[in-house]
Amino acid sequence: MFPFFLSIYLMDKDLKQIIYDLVSAEFLDPELFIVELKVPEKGGKGKISLTLDGDKGVTLEQCASISRKLGEAIESQNLMEEAYTLEVGSSDIEQPLKLQRQYHSRIGRKLSVELNDGTLKEGKLETVTAEKITLIPEVKTKKKAKEADLQPIEIAFSNIKKTHVLVSFN
Repeated sequence: MFPFFLSIYLMDKDLKQIIYDLVSAEFLDPELFIVELKVPEKGGKGKISLTLDGDKGVTLEQCASISRKLGEAIESQNLMEEAYTLEVGSSDIEQPLKLQRQYHSRIGRKLSVELNDGTLKEGKLETVTAEKITLIPEVKTKKKAKEADLQPIEIAFSNIKKTHVLVSFN
């Protein structure tokens, strides 16, 4: 059971914010973070879906532990009026990167970056700063590559529409 002051705090927030705050403050290890949280409409039944990521990845055990703790909190605080399902998982390879913090653990991986103007840039992620990422293009043919094709590509986060990690089977 949560302390009385926390119960009062919870009454003034919407369900999504309550769950976000609980998970962030009480259940996450410092290297983990929330990528996405989906909750059903107020009063409706449905699925609560929490997607996590981590600076060093997310384990199944971490997801299970957070799921148990969050489920107990939802029940003890009567946060859901109707039946619900709770799903806690890590972001998968098919999902685009949504947070700047996700880029750091992908250094060395090949990315496909769609820019706001619709153009695509691909390359191995070399560096991440607060403002931008740097990709190193890969040469696709054995012929001599042009110097311009081998130059690092700097992309400001403000110019990124969507980024996917590319799977390599080499």
